[in-house]
Amino acid sequence: MIQANDMNEQERTKLKFRNQYILAPHSIDCPFLYNSLSLFGSSVLYTHVDLKVARYSDSGLRLILLGDMFDYQFPNKDNKEILQDIADDDFDQFLKQIHRYAGRFVIIYQNGDVLRLLHDATAARKVYYGNWQEKLWIASQPHLLAGVLGIEKSHNKELMKFYESKDFIRLHNSNMGNLTIYDKIKQLLPNHFLDVNSFTITRYWPNKKNEYQPVNEVAKKCAQMIEGFMDSITNRYDVMLPVTAGKESRILLAATKRFTNKVFYYINKEVRMN
Repeated sequence: MIQANDMNEQERTKLKFRNQYILAPHSIDCPFLYNSLSLFGSSVLYTHVDLKVARYSDSGLRLILLGDMFDYQFPNKDNKEILQDIADDDFDQFLKQIHRYAGRFVIIYQNGDVLRLLHDATAARKVYYGNWQEKLWIASQPHLLAGVLGIEKSHNKELMKFYESKDFIRLHNSNMGNLTIYDKIKQLLPNHFLDVNSFTITRYWPNKKNEYQPVNEVAKKCAQMIEGFMDSITNRYDVMLPVTAGKESRILLAATKRFTNKVFYYINKEVRMN
């Protein structure tokens, strides 16, 4: 294991805000090692050098993917191929295209003057935003955005009491709704998209009533999805999978039975066990 003292200054610098991003209304002094991309007007997207970025553009439509999307039906497809599949000039149709993909990602959708952001269904890759001096600023962490803009933590005593409580730790440091520890910075909720130009948030799913489906059909569909997603993930990454007595790891163990040669399985041996 590499100790912090063994790292040189360049390695430590690279770890600062690793895999994060900032979307600024104009150029800034970015606090991490970055690649930059100009959007329309003076907007600039800064992405950490280790953050995976895929792009697609055609006839005025531009899609930028931060992170990974996985296709369970076509597990060999990479991020760029998936962007080609979901690209659509009609934003509503575009939203309908993304429902079957999993991953940890943010998508930036630009079509002419339209600029919108949305993330994966569970918001595993975050979107935080703040209206600062009549400009919308967006970042992957509230503390990152607060540092860039010089925003102080909330003076709301009740809010700060929650953030300093055991409940906050018990809930895995989760924010309440769209609130954060900073009054001027909000969090984009799952199944919502952010319109950069109008500063508006729109919930786009669910968009229809759920229909009843037999349990056996649902189980079969879910099994296909889990196996396909695991196949897609192992096609891109070296995978380590813990095997415990829990249902989740056993399900994933079963889902990878066709390609066990691509997975490193391990167990945790507690001290009390021989």
